[in-house]
Amino acid sequence: MADLAAPAYAILAASLVKIRAQINTLHAAEAALLVLGDELAALVAARHGHTDHGEFEHRAVAAEFAAAVHESDRTMAGRISRARTLVEHYPTVMAALTAGRISQAHATVITDAGSILTDPQSRAGYAAAVLEVAETNTVGRLRPVAREFAERFADRTLDDRHREARACRMVRVVELGDGMADLTATLPAVYASGIKDRLTQMARLVKQHEQARADDQAHNVSGLGTEPGSGAPSGESEGESAATAPTVRSMDQIRADLLTDLLLASDPNQAASSGLTGIAGIQARVQVIVPKEQVSNDGDSSDANVTSHVPPATLAGYGPIDTDTARHLAGNATHWEEVTVDPDTGTVLSVDTYRPNTKLRQFLRARDLHCRFPGCHTPTARCDIDHTLDAAHGGPTTSTNLAHLCRRHHTLKHHSRWTVTQTRDGTLTWTSPAGTPYPERAPSAVRFRRVSIPPSRQPRTRESQSPGETSSGAHAPPPF
Repeated sequence: MADLAAPAYAILAASLVKIRAQINTLHAAEAALLVLGDELAALVAARHGHTDHGEFEHRAVAAEFAAAVHESDRTMAGRISRARTLVEHYPTVMAALTAGRISQAHATVITDAGSILTDPQSRAGYAAAVLEVAETNTVGRLRPVAREFAERFADRTLDDRHREARACRMVRVVELGDGMADLTATLPAVYASGIKDRLTQMARLVKQHEQARADDQAHNVSGLGTEPGSGAPSGESEGESAATAPTVRSMDQIRADLLTDLLLASDPNQAASSGLTGIAGIQARVQVIVPKEQVSNDGDSSDANVTSHVPPATLAGYGPIDTDTARHLAGNATHWEEVTVDPDTGTVLSVDTYRPNTKLRQFLRARDLHCRFPGCHTPTARCDIDHTLDAAHGGPTTSTNLAHLCRRHHTLKHHSRWTVTQTRDGTLTWTSPAGTPYPERAPSAVRFRRVSIPPSRQPRTRESQSPGETSSGAHAPPPF
């Protein structure tokens, strides 16, 4: 059978090679198109004598492309920048990509490693050397080779470049799923390695303590009298013994927990002894989302075939978070806001709080959740409240003429040919320089709408479990 399948495997592999080559060629075509759009923006700016040297025209074009393909304009600006580098500085790499001999990932590795090169002849020599490797090796194998080759052609020493690179140290958060995120710190390599090593040394001590405690408890349990045929002490079930056994965390888990405690807890040693974690260092502003039926008794619960899904707790600027974390934050919060929404449309109806003098701002925070430019997720805490119709032109200071915009898109609105209007339900319609409208519904109208789940898809409650069936341990989400 294997001999019969071998020709088919060969045909499929050859077809895959052809498809990949076509994909690579399309990536090259996309890069050329992005550069063409950017060059057009430069022409427009030059013709109209823009004093900003075309900055906002370039940003307007990036926003146009991004809105068309449902990406953020920051992502698109990065794509355009990489495309310009590829097309203008590495024509031989662009030719290889167009011919399908290398992938977009290969091209990105080559241009990224070559960012230290400024002389055209050095770039050409580097590209010729690295392409020989790129066309026959994986991206992972190419990366270290590309860096090594780039250093050989570099016109500035690593020491000089490192002094400048240190100025770009930063910390940033990259959102993941399931209530998680990557905390990334860009640091000098020796500091980053030292931090990792110190966390590892601390983690080893913690793990030894946890393992010793678990071993002691297991020894104590095994020394107690047990019932015949039972692996648990008399009067104690096996499940109860397992439930009380101390947890021994992995080294990765301990390192992550130590880092959190060191950064958020005032005294990591005290936090470790008290059982508190770095979450105690976070103060939350709680918004309680209340469907209008709960305050007006207008709800119709006659339909027993579907059940409305209660949305999970949400961290502003990130998204849903787990119930235990949300409850902990809510228990320590000093500020609560009650947001009444229409679950059929998701529209925010009102906001009540202990600070009524800021109701309009609270209403806008509850409605907008983040910057209202298409594709942007900057939290409202880092946004400006902008008059859709400028106050200088008679625009009223009302919820139907205000919206949160991050500084990037606030300035884009005022200094480019992008325009925006707003309807009474909070929908913003952005019109691009090309004249294409992009409606931006209020995020709350999407997030707070009722979601119906058929009975077959509903999670089982404790009451509906069969005798002897145990709960998964999940808790119902809190009402915020």
